[in-house]
This record gives sequence, C-alpha cells and structure tokens, in this order.
Amino acid sequence: MRKIYLSLGALEFDVATGRATADDLGFALYYLSCRRSAALSERVCDSAGLAMLEKEVRLIVRQVLLTAESEGRAILRNAGDLNSYRELNRLLAENGYVELPVAEEDLDGYGYGDGYIEIGEWFDEMDLPLVVAG
Repeated sequence: MRKIYLSLGALEFDVATGRATADDLGFALYYLSCRRSAALSERVCDSAGLAMLEKEVRLIVRQVLLTAESEGRAILRNAGDLNSYRELNRLLAENGYVELPVAEEDLDGYGYGDGYIEIGEWFDEMDLPLVVAG
C-alpha cells in the first residue's frame, strides 16, 4: 500500500528507524504539516551523539522531498500558506486518486492531529490504496 506522509516527524522517524525502505520513500506522497523551509532544513541540534544521525536523516529527508516534489509526489507549502484540503486533493488528483469528500466551505481548512485520523478514515471508506504514515 502506498504511504502518504502528512507529518515531517513521521517521515524522519521512518527514515531514522528504517521503517520506510528506499522503495517506499520513492513511491510515497508528501503533504507535510510544516512549511517548505522547515521540511528542507539541514539544521540539527548539537546535542550528544545523535547529531550525526540527525544530520544524516535530515539530508536523506531533504533529498527524498526534493525528488518527490520534482516528480509531482509532494506539495511543500511556503510561509504564509496554510495546509488545506484543496491542496491535498490536488496532490491526490495529480497522482491518479479521487479527491476527498470535503465540503466546498471546508476546502481551505485543515486540521492537525484529528485531521490525520479523518484523512486515514476517508482513505479506508473510499477504498483508496493509501495509508497515512506515522
């Protein structure tokens, strides 16, 4: 089943722990809750022995996202843009999936946390071969 990442933390975790293979990452969709600048940042904390692992993970994540964006599998939003079901639906449609059943008046909104659960439930109800990663 194809993964869709809605959370940068979930993506970093899957990369750091090996839960996502290179094939998974090369096929996944990405509509992250953070801004493009945060998603592509190479900055890591300087603490303890995790700094090298974190830097390696950040570099992998950055390359994965840049590749996905160039292939039309990622929408990375700019500062000032809010997450929206409209943009998520655009990503889904551009990758051959039907759009989520969101009322017109709700298309420009997007909830974190509960929104992830709702999106995953829609995928299940609509029998879409997508799973929310994380």
